[in-house]
Amino acid sequence: MPAPQNNGQAPRPGGPLPAPTPGAPQQSGLAALVEEAEAVRSLLREAHDRLGRLVAALKEQRKQARAVQAAVASLRQLQQLGR
Repeated sequence: MPAPQNNGQAPRPGGPLPAPTPGAPQQSGLAALVEEAEAVRSLLREAHDRLGRLVAALKEQRKQARAVQAAVASLRQLQQLGR
């Protein structure tokens, strides 16, 4: 069976378990499951961290958008006073 293609990308940490190499001792079922659970935990931790950064960036962007809207509204009021 050929190795899976990564489309030129480096393999992700915590990705699927690598295929066993011929002649290498096989991991027991429990050890493989524990390793897979740790890989999933690592992926979830990374996703949690990335989501936290994304939420923070979105909140900052919303804050800036509100500030711009307030400034534009203020400028419009000044224009109306000047007429």
